[in-house]
Amino acid sequence: MVRSLGRQDKIVRLTACPQARKKFPDLPESIEARLVSRKVNGKACDVLTSMTDPMSFPVADIVDLYAHRWEIELGFREMKRKRIGIGT
Repeated sequence: MVRSLGRQDKIVRLTACPQARKKFPDLPESIEARLVSRKVNGKACDVLTSMTDPMSFPVADIVDLYAHRWEIELGFREMKRKRIGIGT
């Protein structure tokens, strides 16, 4: 953790592993990202994002957008299953 923006809102530093740096030589040694932790529909949810400015990107907006995106992903998965005949 680099710094805390709130109880469940942190700036973290992610370090690239040696294998990744070998495969991608231009990869920086580390990057900073924002880790937001919340409960969504009773389930713990951690969202890692590059949107690190808490004034421009409030926690509630990040969580709402992620929950919406997740619903879209589940819809795509369901459509793929129906298309290839899984679960029918």
